[in-house]
Amino acid sequence: MTPTRTALGLCLFLSSFGAVHVMQSQEAWPPAVRETPEKAPVLSAEESMKTLVLPPGYRVELVASEPMVIDPIAIDFDADGRMYVLEMPGFMSEPGGGNSREPINRVVVLEDLDGDGAMDKRTVFAEELVLPRSLKVLDDGVLIGEPPNLWLYKDKDGDLKSDARELVADTYGRAAGSIEHNANMVFWGLDNIMYTSEHDWHLRMRDGKFETIPTLSRGQWGASMDDAGRIYRNVNDAPLFVDFVPAGYYARNPNLVRTRGLYEPLISREDSTIWPIRQTRGVNRGYRDQFFRPDGSSITIQGVGTPIIYRGDRLPKELYGDAFITDSTTNLVHRYKLIDDGGGRLRAVGGYERGEILASWDERFRPVNMLGAPDGTMYVVDMYRGIVQEQLYWTDFLRDYINARDLERPVHLGRIWRITHESTKRDVRPSLSKATPQELVKTLSHPNGWWRDTAQQLLVQRYATS
Repeated sequence: MTPTRTALGLCLFLSSFGAVHVMQSQEAWPPAVRETPEKAPVLSAEESMKTLVLPPGYRVELVASEPMVIDPIAIDFDADGRMYVLEMPGFMSEPGGGNSREPINRVVVLEDLDGDGAMDKRTVFAEELVLPRSLKVLDDGVLIGEPPNLWLYKDKDGDLKSDARELVADTYGRAAGSIEHNANMVFWGLDNIMYTSEHDWHLRMRDGKFETIPTLSRGQWGASMDDAGRIYRNVNDAPLFVDFVPAGYYARNPNLVRTRGLYEPLISREDSTIWPIRQTRGVNRGYRDQFFRPDGSSITIQGVGTPIIYRGDRLPKELYGDAFITDSTTNLVHRYKLIDDGGGRLRAVGGYERGEILASWDERFRPVNMLGAPDGTMYVVDMYRGIVQEQLYWTDFLRDYINARDLERPVHLGRIWRITHESTKRDVRPSLSKATPQELVKTLSHPNGWWRDTAQQLLVQRYATS
């Protein structure tokens, strides 16, 4: 039995980055573990920021908070750097912790109008969604996964509000599937295949049309890639896997039972030591002492999500190519360094001997997703709520813990944070929607992976041949 299952894992362009910045803890790093107060107070974004702790030189800045963003679970950017946010207010919104199957979820567009790094404008792009799972911004629309359907929503008049939608596939997961186990993610890879997680097909464009590609179902929450195009995923309390070989090669032979090179673990759960800065017994199997230190902090990952490989250019070079995962149940973001043995085999080790790239004393800080951003930093999606474990899997221990600490309410909050560094410099705002094919080709050598990836995707979608 695993320690817990997390509910969601489902990512400025400024110099000193003028977004809201509140003085954060000045304690020695890493700080000591704090005892859990009797209740879990609901903090404002500014108050919660004071509980966030990063290594020396790093800091976190507020990009958006409620009511600008509500119940965020995933983000993506368009070619001009506008942020699309998938909001899921239907998650655990019913009395007693049930999910709402009502069409109350949405995708919104957030814009920073004055260039200070904080979002100023909110536009509802698509609404009346039932427990949507994935979000991918394309050149001529936005893919939204709403099991069992994968839709392409289109904005025909440029007002950032969808006017029409087209059905891409009606086999994207199960309508009645649980939050934790259903198709999710649409991630565009270096090979121009759009990868999914916990699903049996991927997607690609051919001659301007979408087609599905059979594959082996792998992963649970999200996906990412490195500069070599290798795909990374994770599941539950197993933090990081990599595909050395594309899964499609194995799917061709139904009699092949071994898939060496596919979904290979890079580190064991036992070796993946984490360092929360608060007591973290509020997980599904918090009664199992072997998973906790005497101070009450978890020793190992409890509910992993969001592998991303940092490929930006505005944080220290030591982070480039490292993997980052969220563990919303223990209120932290964990860093792994990837070690190549010289023959192409990889393994992961903790990024710090002790400590985390981002951790919080606030029990309601729930990092469920991350993304490398156009500004070269990393964005953290914080659903900010008391519960992230789907009720279907609650143990009696967790139910009692939730009731004792009044964690069911409130809901419908949320924050998006930016991890920066004291060395972070200002970057230009992207404007790739108007770029010529020649300009896009030049962008393929940009030092920030987001710019390279976006340029490639635009070239493919626009059939550029010149």
